[in-house]
Amino acid sequence: ANRVQFLAASPALESQNNQGGTRLFSTNSGSSTVGCILPGHGVAVGDEITVDISLAIGGLTLLGDYTVASVVNGYEFTFDAGASAG
Repeated sequence: ANRVQFLAASPALESQNNQGGTRLFSTNSGSSTVGCILPGHGVAVGDEITVDISLAIGGLTLLGDYTVASVVNGYEFTFDAGASAG
């Protein structure tokens, strides 16, 4: 079995229950759609998600509230970043 371990230099400043783990984001050049992998996310189209720590990905900076545009499955959903990735 494969195993992944994340090591942090310092303890987390905040903890949350039932959040499904660390979000993984993806983009495609020229598109404003951002994919998010978050097992057990429980979101639906039209729900609001918050990126509360500034994150740079594919030439975009994500920070703030975004509306879920599509739900691919129980592990993945998408939202519009408002600008296109580089």
